[in-house]
Amino acid sequence: MDCVDLVELFEMYRILNKRWSQEWNKVSEENHSTTHALALEFLSAEGKQTASNLAISLSVTTGAVTGIVDKLVKSGLVKRTRDMKDRRVVYMEITEQGMKLLKPLREKRMRLMEGFLASLSESEMQILLQINRKLYNYTK
Repeated sequence: MDCVDLVELFEMYRILNKRWSQEWNKVSEENHSTTHALALEFLSAEGKQTASNLAISLSVTTGAVTGIVDKLVKSGLVKRTRDMKDRRVVYMEITEQGMKLLKPLREKRMRLMEGFLASLSESEMQILLQINRKLYNYTK
């Protein structure tokens, strides 16, 4: 693959990511970003987490997690709790309200994914999945 192809591939990924975010923002009445939704998903699946664990799972800095969690706390979707043995340790935990919001967020994500991928055949979907798994596993 030559340099021109690599630049084109990078640009396509960048634009697709931007389009995904724009489409998500159009359908997200709650005004929560995809990162907010992913944070809720992670906290729902893994239970209470420190900021550093949440940052790793979202591929963001701990500083970015602070802003993300601040908004989720303000919305009543996440709460912060201190470790009783070490008061310096703060955990983020999804609330009952956050759990209730997950179902419509998941449905929106599925509709968006179906829309984005509608032009692909089943075999193309399998190839795309295989390629993305390979890329994902390589970058771990």
